[in-house]
Amino acid sequence: LAQHIHWCSRSCAGNMADANGGNHADSEANAVTLVSSASTQLSEPVVQAPTTAILGKQITSGSTGGGSQRTASSAKSTQSALSDRRRRKALADSAPRPWPDDRLYNKRSLFLFNLQSPVRQIAIRMIEWPWWDRKVLIVILMNTCTLAMYDAFDTPDMRACNPAELNIPAGPYGYCNKMGTGKYFPQYMGRDIQDIMGKIFSAYFTVEMVVKVVALGFFLGEKTFLSDGPNWLDAVIVLGGFLDFVPAGTIAIDISALRALRVLRPLRAVNKFPKLKNLVVLLGQCVAKLVTVVGICCFLFLVFGILGVQLYKGTLRGRCFDIETGEVGEDICYYDPMYPTNWSNLEYYWVRKDMVVTGGEHAGGAFLCEPMVSICLQLGENPGRDTVNFDSIGPAAMSIFQVMTLEGWADLCYQIQDAVGYWNWMYFVLLIMIGPFFVVQLFLVVIATRHSELEAEAKAAAEAEMPNGDAETPPEDPDNNKVAPEPENEEETEEGNEETSGKQQVVKKQMSGFKKARFKLKLFAKSELLQNIIMAVILLSTIFMASDGLCEYDPGECSIAQACLFSGQACAQYKGVLEFVNLVFTIIFCFELAVKVAGLGPTKFCRGAGSGMNIFDAIIVASSVVEFQSGLDAGQCFLNYFEGAATEVLSTTWAGANLDHVVTVKDMFGEAAVLAVASIDPMEMAPAWKESLFNIQRILQQDGGWVYNPQIYFFCSGGGGAAVLRAFRLVRLVKFLRNFPEVTKQFKILADAFGSIFALMVLIMIMIFIFTILGMNLLGGMIVGEWPAEDGLLPGQEVYVSIPWDTNGGAPRHGKIHYFDFDNHARAPYKVELEYGGNKGGGGGYDPMVNISVGYALDEWGMIWAATKDEANIGVAVITDYSPRFHFDNLGVAFLTAYQVFTMANWNDDLYDVMGSTSNSIFSFYFYINIVLGNWVLLNLFIAILI
Repeated sequence: LAQHIHWCSRSCAGNMADANGGNHADSEANAVTLVSSASTQLSEPVVQAPTTAILGKQITSGSTGGGSQRTASSAKSTQSALSDRRRRKALADSAPRPWPDDRLYNKRSLFLFNLQSPVRQIAIRMIEWPWWDRKVLIVILMNTCTLAMYDAFDTPDMRACNPAELNIPAGPYGYCNKMGTGKYFPQYMGRDIQDIMGKIFSAYFTVEMVVKVVALGFFLGEKTFLSDGPNWLDAVIVLGGFLDFVPAGTIAIDISALRALRVLRPLRAVNKFPKLKNLVVLLGQCVAKLVTVVGICCFLFLVFGILGVQLYKGTLRGRCFDIETGEVGEDICYYDPMYPTNWSNLEYYWVRKDMVVTGGEHAGGAFLCEPMVSICLQLGENPGRDTVNFDSIGPAAMSIFQVMTLEGWADLCYQIQDAVGYWNWMYFVLLIMIGPFFVVQLFLVVIATRHSELEAEAKAAAEAEMPNGDAETPPEDPDNNKVAPEPENEEETEEGNEETSGKQQVVKKQMSGFKKARFKLKLFAKSELLQNIIMAVILLSTIFMASDGLCEYDPGECSIAQACLFSGQACAQYKGVLEFVNLVFTIIFCFELAVKVAGLGPTKFCRGAGSGMNIFDAIIVASSVVEFQSGLDAGQCFLNYFEGAATEVLSTTWAGANLDHVVTVKDMFGEAAVLAVASIDPMEMAPAWKESLFNIQRILQQDGGWVYNPQIYFFCSGGGGAAVLRAFRLVRLVKFLRNFPEVTKQFKILADAFGSIFALMVLIMIMIFIFTILGMNLLGGMIVGEWPAEDGLLPGQEVYVSIPWDTNGGAPRHGKIHYFDFDNHARAPYKVELEYGGNKGGGGGYDPMVNISVGYALDEWGMIWAATKDEANIGVAVITDYSPRFHFDNLGVAFLTAYQVFTMANWNDDLYDVMGSTSNSIFSFYFYINIVLGNWVLLNLFIAILI
């Protein structure tokens, strides 16, 4: 009876559900009511108590099961309703709507134009045109190229001329437009073309923004131009472009400095790429918290700056002055106003920062001047070209920022110890523990936290958009993870193998001889044997390439790191053997390539599985073949040079040299090859230097006998420039990663994040380029090194030359030293090519405007003889300053300098040069912003993406 009642309840529920259109919850509740009434009527038989107990138990359990079923049914109905709503919404969204779509655009823009306005419809059609964004990217790229053309030395002072004398109208910058610039590009107009192109680009970007504002509206509404955060940056850049149309001198502020905002235009490309835009949006959402972190850093600068001023003001200026001569020492010293009355032991000294003990047994303490000989006075210059000090809060904050970057803090700590005392290291330890180890890491915390939140939000939104299907996922088959299904029995397997082998035998019998050979070659190309052989060869090639090194012919100079394997004349023979072994490897790789191409066929080789690695291998083999002959010549050069006795060389020839002539490198290799190996331009060599280079002899007389000249082996170039391509063979070692699951797993993680990482790398390069152009506009032609140069002035050094009779008012001209000759030009020994003086190609000729300005003092190469300002003579050009290694005078070096600051590697040296050259602390913010945005923000975004 209980089973019958339970069956009735389920049946009634199903029937009611069908009658009510699928409302299982109401139907099942009604069924429970019927069951309860039925159970009450059926509880009257003779055996009342047991029957009632049984029925009650059955009905209770039935009611419980019905409740759980109602819950499941209700959830299922809710999911079905949500799916129906999503489907209806998707159909509504995909339904055709009148153009323009009111879901994408506000009803009015600028309070003037509705969606039916012809002007607004034209603007909407323009921004919806697929080539609209592409055209904008092309214009941004062109504008970037013109920004990169900036030349800091293209000024009226450097290219002064007299337009009236040449009968040429003067340009807006005061020099002649129609004359050549003396450079490869641009050949004409110089900075004028940049000014004109800048106005054209500013006008174009203004029109583009106006079209967008008309189509979208400006700021009132949800879909307006300024409702999208990155468009604020576009608006600022476009408004900054209006400064191009403001004539110089019309307002009191420096327009040229404000025009540097044009360097932000490459950032407009960010809006055109979704991944780049996502990263910028992420950083924009972190701005508020990042500003808080910057505020914490500033508070740290203030606290430690005030403490530093109180403890160390003026101490870094201490120098030892000789009592008799007044000569100033170089080391920072400890200033003691009670000197020398407080000395208890005149033989007790401390030491300087290089830990060279000058007396006593202590190290790292205050450095005291020699008693009764010199006295410490705080009259010297602060370190870092008077940049690093604690004399006031400004320089103190600058010094603390340097410590925060962990660059040069140890030197500063040593200097403070020399000036004050040993225990002052606690100031720096405390600053580093709080600053770089804690506060700077907050940048990573903020960025990583926000990045993880955005990923969680994106994942939740994706899951919410996914429709929930009614079908259940079928259970997994435990055999799905197996590589191949197991056979049902061994007999079937054996029969299958026999059948397969039988078919192969039939196929082989039907093959011709050529097809059989091709089939075997294909099997060999895919075999593990060939792969293992090639891997072994790659490993051997790697070992031999790693064993190459520079020969050291003086055994006393052989370093421990080289293990003295490359000392003596046998090194040349060893290098020759390496060249021939490399040729053997090349032959093996050619054999492998031929087997694969012939076995797989050209089509499968280039388009089949693993075609990418096949094509890469083919390129490497082709490059090895190209360098084959040069490698053979180099091997013969190395091996043949030391053959035979040295005295026999006197009666032999090399490359057609005379029998009675001592063989030189010019005889052996020719002038062009010698200059190529030496990597020296003939223009940058004095005639005497060139002759001495050519006359390097093959043998030398030493201790009454003849020995081989070890310098010759440098001219046996190892395979030429193509030899660099050998290193690409190492890339094939990535095949070994398949044997290391954990390494492969890490590479898969990097591959999954490669899209975001690549976008971040592009963003970093854009930022570095912006700081490059900004540095060229702000600091180009202004940075000079500390005089005198530490290593002297050498060929290739960029210098500034002041010519007394120059009509440009004596402004120093930029140039480059080509060579010097103290024997024949003692009064002015340096041969300098002036900027715009030659044609930058060494082909001769000069800019007539510059030659007129300097009184026709340039030679046919556009060069002039000059002397240094320390040894200047009357009536000669004077070298007043020189450019340091890192500067912003041209695009290449400026990019390297900006990248150096970005990585914080020796960036403080660049800061010292800028501060020493300009004496303007405002330029230090260039370095601060580059480091904070680049190193502390963007590089931390790398970590946030990976974790």
